[in-house]
Amino acid sequence: MKSLSLILRIFAIIAAICASVLFFIAQGKLKEKESELTNSIEAQNDMQIELSSANDEILQLNKNLLQSRTDLASSKGALDSLRSEMFTAKQEITRNQTQIKQAQNEINNLQVDLKNARSKLIQAEREMAAIDQSDELSALSDRVEELEEEKLGLELALKSTQSKNPKPSEKSNRMPTASKSISKNAHGILGEELTIATASPKSGIIVLNPAPGVTLSIGDKLDLVNDYKSIAKVELTKITNNYIVANIMPGANNKELNPGTVVRILR
Repeated sequence: MKSLSLILRIFAIIAAICASVLFFIAQGKLKEKESELTNSIEAQNDMQIELSSANDEILQLNKNLLQSRTDLASSKGALDSLRSEMFTAKQEITRNQTQIKQAQNEINNLQVDLKNARSKLIQAEREMAAIDQSDELSALSDRVEELEEEKLGLELALKSTQSKNPKPSEKSNRMPTASKSISKNAHGILGEELTIATASPKSGIIVLNPAPGVTLSIGDKLDLVNDYKSIAKVELTKITNNYIVANIMPGANNKELNPGTVVRILR
């Protein structure tokens, strides 16, 4: 019994030692667990903070994404609008280029038409000048015929009168001629040149072509001089840009009144 009691006491001591050891071990592990738990809680708190921050960042990213999508949609709309404007501008440029080409062709055609019109106008002016000159010459011819008829009537009347009256003396029948020489120092101004176009001593009409710059007036009485000799005195009845019509006054040297003869004026 004593050994059994001793054995029990030994076991009790060993159990107490083991319990103490286990207590101290458990106490140390508890502290470690508490420390680990504290660290875990702190890590969890840090993780929660980081998670909250991450959530905030995610929300901000979502907002940014939505804004980016909105901006992208707006940019896409602006790009589509820009493309539409570029397409419209390209069509406008093409249309303007076509219109410019058409306008250039029209200008070229108008220039050709203008050139043709100028040529036709010049030709028409020449034809009109020729027609006017022809009309004037025709009128002059009619006037010459009228004057010749008047002259013939006057000659018949003169013959009738002469048959009734005695003959005048030969001296009184002579008409003074204008073929006297004119001195270079004679009175008057020996000036502008005229060219005889045609002359009809019978009708008493002469047509002259004036040189450029000649200034004359209807009713002027001029002395026509050739080689410093007076060949005729005339009185101007009509003046145009191309010719002058005048009446030949008595006493003219009809032999000198040839077409193409250049005479000068003695005023």
